[in-house]
Amino acid sequence: MTDILLDQTTNDLDYTGGALSVVDDIEEVEQALGIAYRTGLGEWPYDTDAGVAYKGTMRAKGVPDSVVVAEIRRVGQAQRRVTEVREVELTRNNITRELTVDASVATIFGDTSVSTT
Repeated sequence: MTDILLDQTTNDLDYTGGALSVVDDIEEVEQALGIAYRTGLGEWPYDTDAGVAYKGTMRAKGVPDSVVVAEIRRVGQAQRRVTEVREVELTRNNITRELTVDASVATIFGDTSVSTT
């Protein structure tokens, strides 16, 4: 599948030479996963089941890592062309309260990894 490429830094549409850039195959799946992991559950009005349950899992105090990993797997495996979310590594910064997630993902195009904060 082909999609419009988003700029990695700004998340705006990527224009190269005045034309929209596109992304396909495994790169499109990586972009879709990044969008899904940055979207809060219920945030997108056209599909309120899409996105991560930040309030109930990711940002809640005392939630075990196993629950966070399960949420990452749920969101990742809901994406078309993803066959399995294999490994999920969580890195917490207790000072900034920032959580970084690194996931290895199997897709119909091959294996890839996705990282999100």
